[in-house]
Amino acid sequence: MPAVANSVSLIGEFAAFLATGPKIDAIVKWKPSKAVNAHIRDLLDRQDEDVLDHAEQQELDNVMQAEIMLRSLKAHLMLQVRKRK
Repeated sequence: MPAVANSVSLIGEFAAFLATGPKIDAIVKWKPSKAVNAHIRDLLDRQDEDVLDHAEQQELDNVMQAEIMLRSLKAHLMLQVRKRK
């Protein structure tokens, strides 16, 4: 599978989930599929072994940026929930 398709699938999975109109608590609890997690773990292992090619490194960088965005979104949502209580 091309590198770009895998990094898009993390974002694609989350976008598809958001399109269902989930409540805030469901967004905070959301996690990527086992397949995406396994692929990310494989990229991280290959990075540790210093065997990633350029496209794979770009994919891993994109995944890491997406992870930062998702964590930030979830943190902001949790703050909103706490303020409403």
